[in-house]
Amino acid sequence: MKQQKASLATLFEEYRTLPEAVSTVIIADPESLKVYNKAVKRMHTLASRMQRDYDLKGAKLLADLLEVEEHQANLWAAQHLLEHFDVTEEIGEKALALLEAAAQGDTIEAQGWKAWLDRYYGPDGEIDD
Repeated sequence: MKQQKASLATLFEEYRTLPEAVSTVIIADPESLKVYNKAVKRMHTLASRMQRDYDLKGAKLLADLLEVEEHQANLWAAQHLLEHFDVTEEIGEKALALLEAAAQGDTIEAQGWKAWLDRYYGPDGEIDD
């Protein structure tokens, strides 16, 4: 049985609630890590569905979150825009600038964003398509 297509508003509303769940992770707590992993996986799924079902409209809506620093929603949106959408140059540059800024420093989070950027740019330092 084919799943009914959710509205873009429904997908986006659920997506924008998830960075808060991710931001409350306690690394040493296995249950907290399960909540984190589930929320991250769900954000990926929602971004993928927004791209598949709504493409540019989905990208534009998700790009609105690039301005939302609370719970690092801007960083998650930046990552998912670059991973799932064919974004405009302006959105792509803004998303990369946010992630590159987040990758500065020696925190665990900064190291995670550095690793993500290394995968994104690939071994030759160029963006992998």
